[in-house]
Amino acid sequence: MLELVAIIGKPNVGKSTLFNRIIKQRRAVTSPIAGVTRDRIIAQAECNDIKFNLVDTGGIITEFKNDIEKETLEQTQQAIDNANVIILLLDAQSGITALDEHIVEKIRKINKPIIVAINKVDDFEKHDWSEFYKLGFDELIPISAEHGKNINELLDKVVINLRGQSKIDFEFDGIKIAIIGRPNVGKSSILNKISGTKRSIVSDIPGTTRDIVETIIKYHKKNYLFLDTAGLRKKQKINDAVEHYSVLRTLKGISDCDISLLVIDALRGIDEQDLKIAELVIENNKGLIIAVNKWDLIEKENNTAKQFEDYIYKKAPFIRFAPIIFISALTGQRLNKIYETADLVFENLTKKISTAALLKFMNELKSKYSMPANKGKKIKLNYFTQVEGAAPTFVAHITHRELATANFKNFLINQLRENFGFIGAPLNLYFKNK
Repeated sequence: MLELVAIIGKPNVGKSTLFNRIIKQRRAVTSPIAGVTRDRIIAQAECNDIKFNLVDTGGIITEFKNDIEKETLEQTQQAIDNANVIILLLDAQSGITALDEHIVEKIRKINKPIIVAINKVDDFEKHDWSEFYKLGFDELIPISAEHGKNINELLDKVVINLRGQSKIDFEFDGIKIAIIGRPNVGKSSILNKISGTKRSIVSDIPGTTRDIVETIIKYHKKNYLFLDTAGLRKKQKINDAVEHYSVLRTLKGISDCDISLLVIDALRGIDEQDLKIAELVIENNKGLIIAVNKWDLIEKENNTAKQFEDYIYKKAPFIRFAPIIFISALTGQRLNKIYETADLVFENLTKKISTAALLKFMNELKSKYSMPANKGKKIKLNYFTQVEGAAPTFVAHITHRELATANFKNFLINQLRENFGFIGAPLNLYFKNK
């Protein structure tokens, strides 16, 4: 695994801005509002051919207004414990504060390289940051994360401290699963339960997770990368910039994954927002699994699960291809089904059907069903083949392409599923005139 570098400091010193600057992407949500970053956000960075994982943390505070702030500190402590190198970020504009002194006292006991960066130094000649030497560090590196000033010097210092340590590059080989759904359906609780650690902050306040939290889990000698995303709200409820960027992170989570695990609250059922999220998954050509969470709270009879399945498929016929699993993040009930079902869906996402098998399928269709016709013209199926695509993609060579309606297309897709399966995988079908 790659070495870990953690950025720590009090709230609103520019940790997320520095994180984004180093990885050259807008991965962490940045805002002038203190306390925006809550979970640990990890991404790969590189300098002078040395690759490492960089982690952005929530601000360190001493007084908690709620449980979320307490858990944010616990997340930061985990990052410090796991890090090989620590970047302590201080704010040149605010000067030394009591909170800075508290943090310094806290980390002095750690036997790890600590690099002290003084952020928000926009003019190196005019700005005096010498007061920070009072904290007892021999070397301070002035930077401007916002404007990209002196970042290379900071990274050079990081690399110097990483050299000599293990630097095994980790090329992920496994299935990427995005945990998606409305806020407060238990997405973070699922990740925490299956990983065995508090990898995401869990709260009954909707919208706690604002960034994508990535966790690799090995299960039965296979690797699974889980992406815990912020819950998607209806557009009219996205009322600030931070919430807007959280939605973008969720969309990116769907874009980056192989399979989306759409979590539904068993007590609330499936609603219009869930269906819109499922549509996003299909539009992005990703595998889809429906996970009904909090199943332990449902009173059950003999056919309760089957009835719930029928209810979902009746309300959303377009996701009939998606398998449904019934789980409980609280008790751990059937969470292993996530891995088993993901394996099955991934196999179907990458399934290839031979042209010979497709031609046999086509000929059986022609013998069993009449093709659409209008005003003396009739569709004739001439050839069927599978082509490369993000999801299983087929091309039907036909006559009179103008007669191929949406209903006819859905009919052929349903027939493909009936014959070849493709559980959990969206299918693409295109028509081509002979």
